[in-house]
Amino acid sequence: MNGRILVLLVVFTAFSCKGHKQTKSEQSDVVVNKADTVPLSRITPLEPGGIHLTEKAFGPVIDLKGISHPVKEVFRVVESQMLAEDSLLLVKTRYNDHLFMAYSLPGFRFIKSFGRLGQGPDEFQFPRMFKSRNSKRLAYVFETTRNKLYSLDRDFVTKELKLAMPASFHQMYSDKQMQCIDDSTFAYVESVKGGKGIFKLSLRGDSATAKKLYNLTFSEKLKNWAAYIGDFGLNPDKKRMVFAYKQFNRLVFVDCDSMKTRTLIFDDSKDHKFNTKDVMSPANITYFWGISPQRKYVYLLYSGRTPIDVMKANNHGNEFIYVEQFDWNGNPVHKYKLDHWGYFCVSEDENTIYLSSTVDENPFYSYDIPNEK
Repeated sequence: MNGRILVLLVVFTAFSCKGHKQTKSEQSDVVVNKADTVPLSRITPLEPGGIHLTEKAFGPVIDLKGISHPVKEVFRVVESQMLAEDSLLLVKTRYNDHLFMAYSLPGFRFIKSFGRLGQGPDEFQFPRMFKSRNSKRLAYVFETTRNKLYSLDRDFVTKELKLAMPASFHQMYSDKQMQCIDDSTFAYVESVKGGKGIFKLSLRGDSATAKKLYNLTFSEKLKNWAAYIGDFGLNPDKKRMVFAYKQFNRLVFVDCDSMKTRTLIFDDSKDHKFNTKDVMSPANITYFWGISPQRKYVYLLYSGRTPIDVMKANNHGNEFIYVEQFDWNGNPVHKYKLDHWGYFCVSEDENTIYLSSTVDENPFYSYDIPNEK
């Protein structure tokens, strides 16, 4: 791992929510196409408030050993992202002159690369992908440098959605972390003055209207958007969204009907003092820096170490990272320790963790998630 990874560990990476009162017409625009979903049991109400926890809430840490999946393609895992969609693994990482790769699962057969790198029309520089809820699409791709949204069809062709996206807080790029509710409704987290906020995006024809739903800034003493970078996920079926802070060992779960929130604050036994003067410092502990929201649970990649400590350990062959599992009401379920370091996603059936290592020559690993007893 080189110095660039230090920056990646601390720099920002990326349904319907309403106010307390809703009219029937307001509620109708967030109905999900039932043909594209699997019926789920009704979720119990979210218990609101600030909850202080320790790591003991997960029970014993479960050690998992990865299975290596060598591939012929040679590439370096940098600024990566992974989505497991049906029998496909979509990987965002540079490969020759493309920024995306597709593999079949479970055999890791290379299908193709796509998403050409460049500054021309329909080319990408710093894209982010997220799942679609339309069976005709594989995913969406958001290009941060141009504030543009694309759909990705099942032939791996990207098509720009011709609409005027809301302007970003940053002038040179947009740090929106988007999630899909349905074909015309999205939710996203973006920097705002003094912090971060959650927004709902409604598409009507070629226009896009954003509404702020929730302020993720929690400290009057810390009014810096960089301090509140993190990972955003949602579950439209269970009407929950979650944000995990990268620089703080805390998460917030939101009920999208009542807008009640449940904040989990893990008390840090190391008594680590956050450097508020230099929030991007590699001397600060990185907590959450990856998310995989699924139907039953939400899974979060967890470091719990400083980027400096991670680099030292990896250089000595001591790679590891954690995955923390929560239900959608903010209850800790399990904590897994993976024997490699990198980026991850969880399969749709929630039986497998996939990881792309930033260190290994053969980057792909899979981990079987133990069956619940």
